[in-house]
Amino acid sequence: MNIIINCKQMDLTKNLKEYAEEKISKFKKYLGNVSEATVTLSVEKYRHKAEVLLKVNGSFIQAQSTTGEMYSSIDDVVEKLARQVRKYKDKTVSLRKNKEKSRSLQESEETFPSIIKNTSLSSRSGAFSGKYIFAGILLCN
Repeated sequence: MNIIINCKQMDLTKNLKEYAEEKISKFKKYLGNVSEATVTLSVEKYRHKAEVLLKVNGSFIQAQSTTGEMYSSIDDVVEKLARQVRKYKDKTVSLRKNKEKSRSLQESEETFPSIIKNTSLSSRSGAFSGKYIFAGILLCN
């Protein structure tokens, strides 16, 4: 995973860079397919803003936070990203489960016989009151 850190209106210190990389690299173990993480840190008057953009399988996960300190902004962004990553993982897992369920339903529909025709036949003896044809099998009631 490539971590790119950009700064606007401020200088990037070694401690701040290591802190941001440490926090963002935690997402590698949750999402193994993160290709790139772009971190943008900026300062406007007293507002310290942190923005993060994760590129995952062609989709983007983005979060931003503005606080009075840069370290707390990074912490807030990581918390927001963690929530979004959980939602993303839940969606992908549920989509996989739904596909498996639909496949099993299709297979089960093929194995069970279905009612093709319901007829009532009467005979003089009254022995046959109704017949059901299940997928080519004739059953009597």
